[in-house]
Amino acid sequence: MDFIILIFSTIFAGFIGAILGLGGGIIMVPMLVIFFGFPIPNAVGTSLTAIVITSAGASSVYLKRGEVSIPAAYRLELFTAVGATVGGLLAGVFPNKIITVVFGVILLFTAYKIARKSLGKNGNEFSEKSPSNDKWDFQNVPSVRRIWGYLGGLLAGVVSALLGVGGGIIKVPLLNLIFNAPIRTATATSSFMIGITASASAVHYLFRGYVNPLVASIVAGSIFIGARFGAIIAPKIKTAHIRIAFSLILLYTAIKMILQG
Repeated sequence: MDFIILIFSTIFAGFIGAILGLGGGIIMVPMLVIFFGFPIPNAVGTSLTAIVITSAGASSVYLKRGEVSIPAAYRLELFTAVGATVGGLLAGVFPNKIITVVFGVILLFTAYKIARKSLGKNGNEFSEKSPSNDKWDFQNVPSVRRIWGYLGGLLAGVVSALLGVGGGIIKVPLLNLIFNAPIRTATATSSFMIGITASASAVHYLFRGYVNPLVASIVAGSIFIGARFGAIIAPKIKTAHIRIAFSLILLYTAIKMILQG
């Protein structure tokens, strides 16, 4: 039964992660901690390993559709990878309880942002025709905004390494709000970047023995299926209902994580 639950829950994580550009770690880490009893470092290491597969499954579809901004991805990812390396080195320093509570607080914030978009006028933005990359050029982003964006990329890397979430919870708002990228471009570019970010920090968990190869293989295979499917149907699906349901799941999970921490 645990095996079946693990497969279907990670397929769901990959599906939602691909649609929202979050990588799926925001579901996987609390799921492994709460329902399967994983210690935080083991859950984070397993999540980061699987996120690399998530990125491959989703970004290959987004790249074919031309929705990924390669210039933005490469420049921002340079700073994010540095942050992920630093976060990976700090992973063994912070107590597990502190990381658990911080993760819960970030889940609360993410749930609020997703619910707010769902209830606002842009709740259906994935099913609407977004501006193409031709109408948005990273080179035209003002220098001041780029600096703030790069600093945000460093933070996204540290968060990714400590919490195993791929950094998408920061990258998508960063691209959309600071770089003014269309939401579809932001989501696709984030999905492309999270694999590189996760790789930079996952290696530290692998060397420390925090990753169970069997569980990581099961999670990676299942999440690839979900991510691939999510990326394919993302332009066609009405996401308002998914966002609301997802925000409720995050709210419940956040409360559980905070209480456990």
